[in-house]
Amino acid sequence: TGDEPSAIDFPHLGKMVAREKELLPEILPYLNLFPSYATVYEDEGASAKSQLGTRSYKEYIDSYCEHIPLDYISFGFYVYAPPDEHLLPHLYKNYQIVADACRATNRDFWFTPQVNSRRKDDPMSVAKLRFQAFSAMAFGAVEITWACWTMGWWENVVMTTNGVLTAQYPKLKTVNAEIRTLAEHYMKLRNVAT
Repeated sequence: TGDEPSAIDFPHLGKMVAREKELLPEILPYLNLFPSYATVYEDEGASAKSQLGTRSYKEYIDSYCEHIPLDYISFGFYVYAPPDEHLLPHLYKNYQIVADACRATNRDFWFTPQVNSRRKDDPMSVAKLRFQAFSAMAFGAVEITWACWTMGWWENVVMTTNGVLTAQYPKLKTVNAEIRTLAEHYMKLRNVAT
């Protein structure tokens, strides 16, 4: 349905999602939102409005909840994307805003973490993959959809254009197996506060 839309488009996207659900009930309408770093932290006001369509990230998420008839909130956040190496506090705040909105509106929290890296000489480690998944789960994420971008945009991809698995693949497989091991017990739990 869309990726990183402005809140200005939410009323239209809400109608589109409702129509998709009516005409194609077997298809899941997927809408993925901006992360909080889509704004300029020091001056959310006008800068945020130009990108998010609202004056703050919380307003952006609230507008989604008001207009979009989906039972989840999905967003990606690439915390290991230089030069923005100061993103960790913003990641936690992003988790908090989305987790609070999910709890308040009975939605699921879906998260898209980063697998690739911006620099060829700095591939993602198992520890970095693990941190992203489990920190999101600590805030109640119930769906992890890894951002495995193709060659040419990011470095250290999981699979080449010829279908050859790279050194990143076993790392991702390791973390997915850890998540799967916890899944049966984890999915019985509910986030009650941030």
